[in-house]
Amino acid sequence: MKKIIAVALFTLFAAPAFAESTGFYGALDVNTWTLSNKGTGVENPSAGIRVAGGYHFTPNWGAEIGYTESGNGTTSIPADYKITSAQMAVTGTYPVNEQFDLFAKLGYAANKMTGAATAGCPDCSKNDFLYGFGAQFNFNKQFGVRLQYEDIGKVADSIMAGQTDQPKAANISLGVVYNF
Repeated sequence: MKKIIAVALFTLFAAPAFAESTGFYGALDVNTWTLSNKGTGVENPSAGIRVAGGYHFTPNWGAEIGYTESGNGTTSIPADYKITSAQMAVTGTYPVNEQFDLFAKLGYAANKMTGAATAGCPDCSKNDFLYGFGAQFNFNKQFGVRLQYEDIGKVADSIMAGQTDQPKAANISLGVVYNF
């Protein structure tokens, strides 16, 4: 996990050294979470953060890596839990005009749910497909703001108390984008 964070930070801060006008970008988002198949007495996790970096191969196609983490969620036991996800995805962008883009992503997420809320598995992980879509407003060629929805799939390979299936997570995030 630390290697993925290091790669994301490298993409965000070291990429300008490669060329003057690159397709590299970095993003920092704040997100809210929804957990489904969460069982009885389990509350959604609190707001979290997401850091991402990517590259636009063309104005319409690119790739992105990211790391996201929820705040703590609670259960009626009481017990806390947290969700983390390391992600990689291909991106498709439709530039509506110079200031407004629509985008979608499809990829893979290495998810982890930690804490006492996961019955019989205090440190569970589950890899799953992810998809997402959103919109970005560009203030200029370097700075923008984006709003996106991401479904990261199943987050644990265990079943929480009162569930019939593994928990799944999705988030909505708002953040800033810097194009190098």
